[in-house]
Amino acid sequence: MQNVIAIILSVLMGLGAFPNTNGASIDAVVDASTDASSDAYGDLIANRASAGRFYETDDSVWWANVFDGRRLYRWDKTKSAIAESANADGAGTLVTGELGTAQYISEYDGDIYFSATAADGSYNVYRVTDGEPELFIADAFGALFYDGYVYYHNTADAALHAESIYRMSLADGKGEKLVDGKGHEWLGLTISVADGCLYLADPVDLYACDLETLELTNLTGGRFAVDGGINKPQYRDGAVYFYTYQYNDNAAIYRYVAATGKIEQVLLLNGGDFWCDVLLVDDDRVIFNGRQASQPNEGEQRVRGLYEFDLVTGTITLITTDITGPTCYLAGDDIISIRCAADTGENAVTIYTETDDGWYGVTVRND
Repeated sequence: MQNVIAIILSVLMGLGAFPNTNGASIDAVVDASTDASSDAYGDLIANRASAGRFYETDDSVWWANVFDGRRLYRWDKTKSAIAESANADGAGTLVTGELGTAQYISEYDGDIYFSATAADGSYNVYRVTDGEPELFIADAFGALFYDGYVYYHNTADAALHAESIYRMSLADGKGEKLVDGKGHEWLGLTISVADGCLYLADPVDLYACDLETLELTNLTGGRFAVDGGINKPQYRDGAVYFYTYQYNDNAAIYRYVAATGKIEQVLLLNGGDFWCDVLLVDDDRVIFNGRQASQPNEGEQRVRGLYEFDLVTGTITLITTDITGPTCYLAGDDIISIRCAADTGENAVTIYTETDDGWYGVTVRND
């Protein structure tokens, strides 16, 4: 598998690719208008919705290498040639050693943070400053830095996956519990902090915790319980986006708008007959994938694929009908799909790039 990852990351930095096959469509735009301004988080919150196993800085790409047990690797983008940054397998530099799957990779003040499983089975947050990772917060995962604090799920007092949400002051290292996990299963995939609130979700509802009073407010009130609940919530430009499943023929992408307190339907997916897997909200677009939930009529093709929905124009573009995910990530304008043998039967990485002639992708797989 010589230089496999080198090829993938070279594509990320602008090399050529191969065309995909387009064909299916998806419909029903509802209220597509939005403020397409930038957001302080950038791609971070969207990528955390796929467990944050990919992160790009100005000089490096950090990722959970699917070809090596999802251990953390670093690819140095400043090197003048592939060989200068790659090891013998072309995968870059192994960072985590024997630590397990790296997730929730992010950067703060020049250091890289990630969550991983230690040899003793504990799940912790680690920091990479220079060289080997060091323990940052024990019995915790999903570190999110915002305005002088680090927010995280605490597993030390967990029971039946009911991790509480804490924050720790970066000034004095003092921690405090913000939201108790009792009676909830707070989704670990993403939390967001904005508008003076901590936004979080359990499988049924979206909540906001006021960071001054610590009052917890249910924002959706069980409205989506029969539609499969809240999935992949993520904050972007004054709203929290999420999707529902097809349990009640109402599969759709919604957003909670903080300024108005209203819930808006952004996109009804294939008339409500759709099973969504991935949701990535960018400045002015939404990337999602999935397939038609029902069996198609005889002679019809099942609607499926990876799509781009323009929040300004309401245009939906099919990127590919290939199987993508179950994890996908934004890397600037590009989209990275990572498949793991444990989930899909193969290890594969595909990078999709938009050109004047449409979307193109290149895939490397290791069967």
